[in-house]
Amino acid sequence: MTRPKAHRYRRRRNAHPEPKVIPMTSRLLVLLACALLSACASVRHQPLSQAAVPQLENKTLAFTTGTKPDFGAMTAGNAMFGLLGAIEAISSGNALVRDNNIPDPASNIAAELAKMVHAQYRIADRKLGIVSGSDDVDALAKLHPDVDLLLDVRTVTWSLIYFPADWTHYRVIYSAQARLIDLKHREVLAEHSCSRAPEQTADAPTYDELVDDGAAGLKRALSTAGDECLEEFASLFPS
Repeated sequence: MTRPKAHRYRRRRNAHPEPKVIPMTSRLLVLLACALLSACASVRHQPLSQAAVPQLENKTLAFTTGTKPDFGAMTAGNAMFGLLGAIEAISSGNALVRDNNIPDPASNIAAELAKMVHAQYRIADRKLGIVSGSDDVDALAKLHPDVDLLLDVRTVTWSLIYFPADWTHYRVIYSAQARLIDLKHREVLAEHSCSRAPEQTADAPTYDELVDDGAAGLKRALSTAGDECLEEFASLFPS
């Protein structure tokens, strides 16, 4: 009998090794998670100023998202193997995203944020979003020569990782950044970064609960993180 697809992403190595072999790796993973969450620290918190609001009226608006970054599925089993385990985590994570058609939360964030900005500031026209591999302002301006304003929303990191003190339960880490750019003047009018790394709770999911049934649990967790970041990004734009 064919095994369910979710089993393809289960570790070939022992998922829950003996406690004595893990301590140093766990500490390293805590540091790694902290580094991931600070990956977008260079994006400052800059709400749209009231002085800039008149610049938005009767302008054209488009939105972009970045290409999907690597997804890390870090388990206690592959963490035992250092760099090789990290490579395996990225490989299996990318396969998990690809085979289960897991959407990048940035796509929905960008679309909903564009709707809000379009309605709130009397934007003349809102164009369909596209994917851009570069986040460079000059490159984005060349990509949209007929657009005045651009909402650029990108997923910086997304991953699942076990809790350092509980190797059978996992959390989904997500971070994104958003910018409103005046393309004609190559100026960032508003920007913010958002990070989500849930604390452990009694109902924290197991790995299988995240990846079974077409990765339904993982999709829900990413959707929740995306909605929370959308709410955060919306605060950039005063009414």
